[in-house]
Amino acid sequence: MAEGAGPDEKRGRRLALWIALPYLSLGIVDALYAGRISDPMWLYWLWDFVEQVLVGFLLLWGILHFAGWRLRDIGIGWPEGRWPALRLLGYAVIATLLLMSSLTDRLTDAMGVVPPVDDDYDYSIVLPEGRGLRILAVLYLCAASSVIEEIFYRGVLWRAISPASSGLARQACFVLVSTAFFGASHTEQGLYGVISTGLWGAMCSVLLLLMRNLWPLIAGHAATNLYQFRYELLG
Repeated sequence: MAEGAGPDEKRGRRLALWIALPYLSLGIVDALYAGRISDPMWLYWLWDFVEQVLVGFLLLWGILHFAGWRLRDIGIGWPEGRWPALRLLGYAVIATLLLMSSLTDRLTDAMGVVPPVDDDYDYSIVLPEGRGLRILAVLYLCAASSVIEEIFYRGVLWRAISPASSGLARQACFVLVSTAFFGASHTEQGLYGVISTGLWGAMCSVLLLLMRNLWPLIAGHAATNLYQFRYELLG
């Protein structure tokens, strides 16, 4: 990531945060329509595509264009050489194993917040009945969330709040801000989902500070989502 904190650098960080704010805030209002937007089903998929893909990539283009950033600046970069690539692959395996573990669920339970008996927000109600379309829908959900959410909730915030040259205080600020936004973006899942997802996002933020690359987190995020949808894929 780029070093330094000159006027142009600070302006780019502020501008990127303002551009990213619509996406960071969209998920917070999901609870207002979750469970109602699924009827008709096509409306749910239209809104999800607009929110996740269309808005996400338009805002990402704005950040790269107006803030003068590159994809590598937010952690989207592939190392040159065999050994750096193998190290990144090892990071991806480590991140996937950690993110797919039940650590955050155990922490949430230890806090005394238990999952609801009846899940009011169940993705199965908006998945197509046909097996082929069902698989495509699950793959879309996993790919869209793992790429776009990691870019905004981790990559953009990391670059804006805690660049490579920053100290521990700014890194801690990045973890807290990323955790708060990511947890709040899952309000449709209730209190348990917000806390559990927030803790999971905190683990992603710490891993990003250690690995300095988004690819391991994207891989771990996608694998975690696929595991959560295993019954929908196999059923």
